[in-house]
Amino acid sequence: MDFLEFSMSSRLKFSQLDASDLTDSPRGEDEVLVPEAADRRTAVLHLVKANPDGTTAPDIARALKTSAPTALRALRELEREREVYSRMLRRIQIWYPNGRLIHPYLELFKEIRGKTYRLTVQEGRAGPSVQIQEQSFSLLHGKHVDGAIFVDYAAVEDLLSAIKELTNRYEATSGRMGERPK
Repeated sequence: MDFLEFSMSSRLKFSQLDASDLTDSPRGEDEVLVPEAADRRTAVLHLVKANPDGTTAPDIARALKTSAPTALRALRELEREREVYSRMLRRIQIWYPNGRLIHPYLELFKEIRGKTYRLTVQEGRAGPSVQIQEQSFSLLHGKHVDGAIFVDYAAVEDLLSAIKELTNRYEATSGRMGERPK
């Protein structure tokens, strides 16, 4: 089956990519690729990004020559990191990339008090949005996204104003907030 067609205006195209398309080295037909967890997540993310109209966990599993639960685990981890999102369409979970970086210049890594933040302006379905990711690094797990938010580009000034208001409130009440009521 080359693709599944839905009655809605979108199409889910079965990925014509396989695991060998995600590396620089050619692979023999008899060689089986079993990527490590971090590499698997990267490969899954590349497959989702290669299918902006959506793809499914079984399609990704076939392309990577792995099981559907393994692909689904990687997709859910990427979803927690806000790299992908899913929608149910007729009892089928379809996975989409969460946005595309508009230009490499619009990506900023900022270290603030020992935490690394990745700020980007991304192209989204409803227009540009700012993504703020909190990242950490460990020798055991490598780079890991601890959390992320998306803010519509038009609402960035409103968010900054709300943060400023909150910091002003905190400063006005500092010392009193930590006290226990008598």
